Amino acid sequence: MISKLGTNMRRESQVIVARCSTTNKPFGIRIEKINGTWFRTWAFPLTESEIKHENYSDKLIISGSFPETQDFNGCPYCGNHSFTKCGNCEKIGCSSDETDYYTCPWCESSGEVEYAEYFDLKGGGM
Repeated sequence: MISKLGTNMRRESQVIVARCSTTNKPFGIRIEKINGTWFRTWAFPLTESEIKHENYSDKLIISGSFPETQDFNGCPYCGNHSFTKCGNCEKIGCSSDETDYYTCPWCESSGEVEYAEYFDLKGGGM
């Protein structure tokens, strides 16, 4: 893990829309590109209307391993720091590090978790 860099530096950032696998509520994961690597820096609650109003793009595709910064707060609803990409709908949900079986909070598909070091994430969207 690394700490955030100085605030006066210009950094590339995006928001990935996710859902809590415990509460099924949506939230945003802010990712920032630091020294060529995308890091998870902050997670925050979102409402369905905020997602539509902010027009988060699900056309955006970002590749990486997405480690977290030292001060990443995790899911704003349950506190999980890990996330899982659904193999069916390809959307993101929070998950426990101990999870071997996952039910997607978006499409309700279930299956065994396959761990990956590097993958593609889609941006926002509902």
